[in-house]
Amino acid sequence: MYKSKKLIVLFIFSVTILTLQGCGGLGDFFEELFDPTLMIVRGTETISGDGEVYTIPAGTTVKFKGSGQFLFGNGYANAGQLVITNGATLIADGEKERIVLELAGGGRGIILEENASNESMIREYDKIL
Repeated sequence: MYKSKKLIVLFIFSVTILTLQGCGGLGDFFEELFDPTLMIVRGTETISGDGEVYTIPAGTTVKFKGSGQFLFGNGYANAGQLVITNGATLIADGEKERIVLELAGGGRGIILEENASNESMIREYDKIL
């Protein structure tokens, strides 16, 4: 009896996670867990505040994916995006080893707001973007 209740709770939890994250949420977790060069930004991730620094290591592939896919329609509730704001700094130095930014379903990419730090940098090999 106890074992069957445990399975039911686990099933309900799994269905809830898949519904909230879209069908790829659980697969993304395991993919990122076993690939140290992969970073998945699912939904909106905000880096905010003076002194906050977000670094994307060289050689990393960053996938931006939407989250909360609507069940009976197209689109995502939360776009896959990394927002740098309120004095925060983004360092993405791909000069030695390329950083790959990939937009997947519902992905928007990196947003540097006007009030992000002027020290923010996205570098691709020989040029600064």
